[in-house]
Amino acid sequence: PGGDSGELIAESCNLGVAHPPGYPLFVLVTRAWLDVTAALGVGGSPAWRANLLSAGFDVGAAFLIYKCVVILCRQRDMRCHWPAFAAGAMFALSPLVWLYAVGAEVFSLNNLFVAWLLYATLKYADTKSQGWLVFGAFLCGIALCNQHTAVLYEVPLVLWILWTQRRVITAGLGVKLVLAGLVGLLPYVFLWYSDTYRRQMGSWGDCSTLKGFIRHFLRQDYGTFRLYSRDKEAAGMLERTWLYFVGFFTSEAPFGTAGLAAVGAWACFAKSFVGGPLGSVPNNREVDTSTAGRSIVFALLFYLGVFHTLSNMPLDDELLFGVHARFWQQPNVVAFILLGVGLSVALEWVAAKALGSGVADNRQARRAAARAAEAAGKKKNNNEAPASASASARSSKPRSAEDTAWKHTLLASTVCVGLVAMQTAISFRISDQSENDYMGRYAKAMIDPLPENAVFVSAYDMQWSSGRYMQDCEGLRPDVTLLNNAVLSFDWFAAQAHLYKNVTFPKGQFLAKEGTADYINKNAFSFEEFLDANVGKVPVHHAGAFVGATDVKPKGFEFDPWGVGTRVRRSTDPAPSLENAKLMDAFDAAWRKARSYLPDLPTPQRFDNSTWESTIRMDVLDKQQAYGEFLLDEALAADPIDVPRALTAAALLEECFENRLRDSASMFKNLGLAYARVIQSKNPIPTNIRLPEWDGVRGVNEGKVSMEVWQKGASLRVLDMWQKFLAMPEAREDSAFASIAGVVDHLRKASAGMKKP
Repeated sequence: PGGDSGELIAESCNLGVAHPPGYPLFVLVTRAWLDVTAALGVGGSPAWRANLLSAGFDVGAAFLIYKCVVILCRQRDMRCHWPAFAAGAMFALSPLVWLYAVGAEVFSLNNLFVAWLLYATLKYADTKSQGWLVFGAFLCGIALCNQHTAVLYEVPLVLWILWTQRRVITAGLGVKLVLAGLVGLLPYVFLWYSDTYRRQMGSWGDCSTLKGFIRHFLRQDYGTFRLYSRDKEAAGMLERTWLYFVGFFTSEAPFGTAGLAAVGAWACFAKSFVGGPLGSVPNNREVDTSTAGRSIVFALLFYLGVFHTLSNMPLDDELLFGVHARFWQQPNVVAFILLGVGLSVALEWVAAKALGSGVADNRQARRAAARAAEAAGKKKNNNEAPASASASARSSKPRSAEDTAWKHTLLASTVCVGLVAMQTAISFRISDQSENDYMGRYAKAMIDPLPENAVFVSAYDMQWSSGRYMQDCEGLRPDVTLLNNAVLSFDWFAAQAHLYKNVTFPKGQFLAKEGTADYINKNAFSFEEFLDANVGKVPVHHAGAFVGATDVKPKGFEFDPWGVGTRVRRSTDPAPSLENAKLMDAFDAAWRKARSYLPDLPTPQRFDNSTWESTIRMDVLDKQQAYGEFLLDEALAADPIDVPRALTAAALLEECFENRLRDSASMFKNLGLAYARVIQSKNPIPTNIRLPEWDGVRGVNEGKVSMEVWQKGASLRVLDMWQKFLAMPEAREDSAFASIAGVVDHLRKASAGMKKP
């Protein structure tokens, strides 16, 4: 699982507290599901079973979308059920929903609650039962136990209820509604319980106090009503809303079917449909719910306007854009309901044109039934209305309507099944995650090569989240202590610091930004001081960005490449070198073990830069380049040059070059240097080592290309790489720039007549 999935499942395994606002319902439901499936002998890892539960939530949301479309469409027969089926299925199979349905995140459960709120609203409009009001109030409370953005639907729907039912809601009913909402909020008690009686390493916040609980509930660590904790210029509401509609029309609903949502929205306001606007025909002047269809349109617009006004997530970063887009699933719930209504309207229009008067006669019969239902609404017993309407419809339905009904049903079923099939075909190609286990393998590559009892400090979410899951749920390397820069930096971390038995924390609070009053007054410590307190006592390893006033390497320490992380040592400690064969063997073994878990990396064709898998590709290639350059430095420092190690370094750098995410002056320089020194060396190239390959010499290791051709290609490779190096703006600041430029001029002249292999 990527994103927050690892952390959420880890807290479910531990019954701990997740990042704000804590997601207590998700944690409790997922833990219960994991226990039940384990007791029943259901196979698969905890992550796989949690992902299955997430998919089940979105199946439930799709079913409720189906039910909502049925209520909003007046014709309660198969001509309505087919568009309703298509709407629910297309929602579940849309790329964005599919992506998060197969990962254990809070979004699928949130989709379920949003769809349930809409269904409860429409069901009340349809039945006038106060039980649906009470149930809706309970849903408002419990939905907030999963994700706070549900309130952006609750506010407009509650306001609609209060306005249209202002003459119906009594003081007694009001008390029931408030109590139902409070009962729905009860899972939040779990946060207090967890931090008071079973505090966990890695859990977020301190909810054992009222102040800490309120801080966590209001997400003050990130900023209340904010998605992004940093201050950065971001797109405005109109631009974000425009991007939502572009995404929905181009990606989520194929072949222009998204336009049917606009038809559905229009139908909710049109006067030309049975009984007026879509929604229940009012049968009691004090319970006017005929605007139910309009209410969900307003709810959609309210969500888009408020969410895009408050959202401060920068959209110029592809990964952060993907994080922002996750929240478009909620408006898609309404959009697909409206799409189903619009599809029903379109099919009826097409049928009327294609099948003739039978459909028109049928429509007239339904209008007569609606008038009968409105008249029946004057009776005291409102439950008689549907029966009266049905009887009227049967008595007034002409023979031509019966003759064409099956044709209409055939048309509707064919079109709707075809749309679902197309949605499936399009989405499966880009959304199939059945082979995606990169995040779990990345966590193993990160943690398993570490020495015994190591302390591993990470900076990035995918490192912390995936590592927490693998350790807490699958028992990977329990001797390793995992820490995260962000978690360390909050003052509430002091409440759990005592749980980390083999870590020494200096006095005060860890601050990512030095120079504050607490830091000056010795009530806080820097990353450098943390390292000083621990390096030498326990093996300390690090991954990700440095933290501090300037975000540069802490003074007095060196970070040597170790697997997909770094080993921290004091600058005064011996550096790894070929003279220390045992230490170099440990470095080599760590890298081999790390890559044994990741023999292949996520490809950009399959996982673009908006996905968490792309961060694995970036991180591993960055670490591979660092390790290749480290090996090359050691190989060139030997006298004579260590040719096998230099070629191993070149092979690592060639893979980085082939899969590069960005041009790197150091990579171009070092690749050229490796080939130049190997060619100049008097030592023969070993026959038992795998040679680097590139276009023109591929197959040399299988004997398809001769060694002579490879050596000639290596000479040209030096020229090619160093020309790229010289073209990089930052290369001019390199001390070797002038000498490399001279060599390049010489090689250009010498290779003028050479032909590339």
